[in-house]
Amino acid sequence: MSLITEQNTLPDPSNKYGQAGDSATGPAGPGFSSVQLDSEQKVMSGKTNSGRLVQNIASGHNWKIKIGYNPMTKAEFNPVFSFLQLRKNSLRPFFVSIPQYRHPQNADFKTFISDSNNAANIKTPVAANAGTRYISLINMPTDSTHSPEPGDLFTINNSDSLHTKVYQVLRVDTVDSYSLSNAAVTSNTTRIIHFHPPLTRAIEANCVINFNDPKFRVVAPKDAYGYNLNSDNLYKFSLELEEAQP
Repeated sequence: MSLITEQNTLPDPSNKYGQAGDSATGPAGPGFSSVQLDSEQKVMSGKTNSGRLVQNIASGHNWKIKIGYNPMTKAEFNPVFSFLQLRKNSLRPFFVSIPQYRHPQNADFKTFISDSNNAANIKTPVAANAGTRYISLINMPTDSTHSPEPGDLFTINNSDSLHTKVYQVLRVDTVDSYSLSNAAVTSNTTRIIHFHPPLTRAIEANCVINFNDPKFRVVAPKDAYGYNLNSDNLYKFSLELEEAQP
């Protein structure tokens, strides 16, 4: 007998769902026919009597995800629906891996972090407070063109287990081209990444920045989910998710 590791990621072609609900055995989950990712940042906006525009952020940033599936056989559908039922939809958060953001866009940087030692050494050299909009990264490839690119996603691995936020790269400073006169890049193995949203929690020095399959911590906000069974005995199903930070 052996103790299983419960699958906490929505079943997909890269994440299995075994008979015992484990992540090591059983078939891979079905692929997605469509994925919609929305970045929600509510802003309060108004004008003074003189006509001056006044704006303020009204609430924290939130990612929302819509997933569509092609018609599925019963064997393809059951792992997904069983996984969601086990998670009780909106009660127990889980993770989802989005295929278009599973790896960085830059092929050379993707190859660099495919080495687990390289990936584990991409770190922040100094601490940063919540609200920070850019951070430095060390132990990067010596060729400055081998870098993250705008649009890439990342998560932060540090001692704070509650820091599950997913961030998106907006621009990247290198030794050849940088935008901050007060924080010039002076080493070819250093980058400064600007991202959205700003840090939701403080981080300490030597946090690992993860660009390899960053996963969203989500819930299914609806308390009821159903499916349609067509005349070919194929299951039609779609899913709406929203980010759920601890």
